[in-house]
Amino acid sequence: HFAHPATANDRVTVFFAAGAWTLWQNDTQSSDPAIDVSHITPGPSGRLLLAGAGINATTLYFTNHHCDTLFGRNVTRLTIQDLHFSRNYETVTQGKVVSCSAADIVLDIAEGWPTPGHLRDPCFATGKFVREYTASTTAPQLVCGTAAQCSVWPPTVNPQFAWNHTEQVPGGGPGFLRWRLQLLHAKSAPAYAPGTMLAIKSKNCAQAYQFFFGSDIAILRVKWTKISRGVFRRISNVHLEDTVIERGSPVQGVATALSTYAGGPQIDGDTEGAENITVINHRAVATGDDSLAFFNVRNVLVQGAHIEDSFARGILLYRTVHNVTLKDNALIRCPVFNNGKKKRKEGSGP
Repeated sequence: HFAHPATANDRVTVFFAAGAWTLWQNDTQSSDPAIDVSHITPGPSGRLLLAGAGINATTLYFTNHHCDTLFGRNVTRLTIQDLHFSRNYETVTQGKVVSCSAADIVLDIAEGWPTPGHLRDPCFATGKFVREYTASTTAPQLVCGTAAQCSVWPPTVNPQFAWNHTEQVPGGGPGFLRWRLQLLHAKSAPAYAPGTMLAIKSKNCAQAYQFFFGSDIAILRVKWTKISRGVFRRISNVHLEDTVIERGSPVQGVATALSTYAGGPQIDGDTEGAENITVINHRAVATGDDSLAFFNVRNVLVQGAHIEDSFARGILLYRTVHNVTLKDNALIRCPVFNNGKKKRKEGSGP
């Protein structure tokens, strides 16, 4: 449609009506994206919109464990709005400590929850960690010590421990399965008391979205549950507003400690850099990695964000990041971490 001069400047909307809709693929192991918007380049006044009836009105469930929800290469003038993206399967789990050593952690996991063996994805060799969260059945919180201790990275309280191989072992008792996680690089036994609740994350290759090369992408009033990590690489003029990452439905009546197994929006200028990135009113709860991350970008505004209990950083500024303004943001039990060569704008608060 946009390739024709007479229609290149149209505004075209793909509308998903109110309701819960399942998008599936016959090949459940395929890595092909569910929705591909590659090489769609409207004219200077044109635009493609993927729109629902509202953030709490239209939900799209995806069934494939390995596919990206959205993918685009060479994308310009795209808006995604008023939608909730999710999966029809669980992506995180948790369990209570039985014993610890420098070699492993043994946990009891309630029946009905995914097992570490189920979540472990061979396509992603790393990204497997545990951290302690409170055992609340409704709103687990990251254990990180005092407010000052919660605002530093790497954490001085409740560090993350990497794991690799896993296996089911005898025991567990009625209603529980017992699993062993083999630890990587642990110099001593983690100081977890028996009964400590651990969030268990295991990244896989599926992303909420991946966009490579282009300009002018807006995501407005969109919610993600179960999978939330999205990548903008070498894309300038990105605008996110009123976006939400939250926990999905409880499992066996218990809230998941983590909402997702990975982070939130990741804006990466790569070697060429990117500019003009705006994030307004982003809310994220208990993401499995950095809730917001910026790599080699300039002219960034993050305003009105509310981020809590991120497994890693609330906001990560990495490599060369120029002219970043952080304004009126609330980070609870997770830090802003600047690992770049340039500091954020003076006088800007968290």
